[in-house]
Amino acid sequence: GDFPAYARQYLQHNVLGSHVPVLYHNGTSGNQSPRHVARTNTIEEARRLGTRLGVAIEGAIRATATGGRITVVAKSSFVDLPRKSFPDVRTAQRRVHEARAHLEALRRNKAARELVRTAETDWFGASEVLAISQAESSGDLEYFYNRCLPAEVQLIKIGPFSFVGFPGELFVEYGLELKERVPGTYPICLANGELQGYIVTEEAADEGGYEACNALFHWSSGPTLVNAAVHLLSTLDSGAV
Repeated sequence: GDFPAYARQYLQHNVLGSHVPVLYHNGTSGNQSPRHVARTNTIEEARRLGTRLGVAIEGAIRATATGGRITVVAKSSFVDLPRKSFPDVRTAQRRVHEARAHLEALRRNKAARELVRTAETDWFGASEVLAISQAESSGDLEYFYNRCLPAEVQLIKIGPFSFVGFPGELFVEYGLELKERVPGTYPICLANGELQGYIVTEEAADEGGYEACNALFHWSSGPTLVNAAVHLLSTLDSGAV
């Protein structure tokens, strides 16, 4: 669905053939959003962006050399993640009302579309925090923690390329750090689980906002996941499993 579907259609119709599967994975994009660059929020805009992506991939395919036999290695490890605290239910309810009032004020004043959309996500986030606070108060939140912990970090190495799979939506800073520490590594997020939210940075946690407020886990989960990935990658040369 959405723009990846149109990228796949372009590649299968013009480059690869319909028999070749096309896989799309999110990178560390937890704090990236198209709302500041997309022209509209329509199917036609998804088609435009997907086709542009397909053309870019076509150029990469044309410039890629293929070979014969390759090695494939797969490993994984599990890590526990530190939880974060949430406001009490009454405080969470107040924040929902404040976020809704701010959104309605922007709409009345005909503010720019980007500002209205940001305020909408803040309202959504405040509503989600209220639901989480209620679940924590009732004891139901423990059920969700038990479903997604421990978190699995996956490694698939195909020839010279290493792909690391993280559950959840990590902020882009963690992907950049991983690539800097182990060049030739590509992070994949939302892999076998989504951790019910985002893995944010310390700066984002201090600022608040949609992603940081409704994340179930403390910001230090990001370094924990990156360090686990680096350790897995270090075992490739040693042969350890």
